[in-house]
Amino acid sequence: IGRLGKRVSDLDFEIKDDMKKFWDEVQHFSLQMAQIIAFLPKRQRRQVEKLAVDFMEERTQDRQAVDKEKKAAGGEETEGREKKEENKRYLRFSEVVETRKFQ
Repeated sequence: IGRLGKRVSDLDFEIKDDMKKFWDEVQHFSLQMAQIIAFLPKRQRRQVEKLAVDFMEERTQDRQAVDKEKKAAGGEETEGREKKEENKRYLRFSEVVETRKFQ
């Protein structure tokens, strides 16, 4: 049992290390993509941003569907962005913000 526990611990460490490397690469590619998008003309930049927003909305809907299925099956809801979004505070202005133009 001791050797099995050691193996499980080693595998857990390897998986966590691989996941960290994976997310570092994703973050690196995301940064590169943001830099590329910054140099696109305005119209194309908006199109790319719209595609990204649509993708994220679709992904969120998929997660919500999975959560509903798990909840219906008696499982617990997965923790993730949904709970983080509930805790966000939004700043809204009731009036137009004053702006000035200098010559």
